[in-house]
Amino acid sequence: SQPGAYAFRMNRNYDGTGGAFGETGVAANSSDQSKLSLYAAKRADGALTIMVINKTGGSLTAPLAISNYSGSMAEVYRYSEANLNQIVRQADQAVGGSGFTAVFPANAITLFVLPFALAPSLTIVKRHDELARLDSGHGQNARRDAGRGT
Repeated sequence: SQPGAYAFRMNRNYDGTGGAFGETGVAANSSDQSKLSLYAAKRADGALTIMVINKTGGSLTAPLAISNYSGSMAEVYRYSEANLNQIVRQADQAVGGSGFTAVFPANAITLFVLPFALAPSLTIVKRHDELARLDSGHGQNARRDAGRGT
């Protein structure tokens, strides 16, 4: 297995057919990036991509509250200890008008691909009332910060 190569593929070719993380960053902030990091970006086709990285040794559950987005289904891709030899397509995640709740396995990278979104904002509430917020108004800062690993 090559975890570094798969982490790169989650950004540039998660589905094996050139599927990529978005080109225009969406601000992503977490109250504790050392445990549950998140990044978001919009693609040229309008899809919102959300990458969540669980850096802990335990599973974390997080309700994701999305505003300014009408519900649909999100494609889900994951690289985790369950299969260190490939990125695995998971079952689609239902996205209601107010968002969804997801479980993030230990030491895993999870990518959600939501179809066309106008101007969404996303709040991720983690355990112990920790907050993380994605706000579509600060796209360039998020892209710059993501490159620095902040």
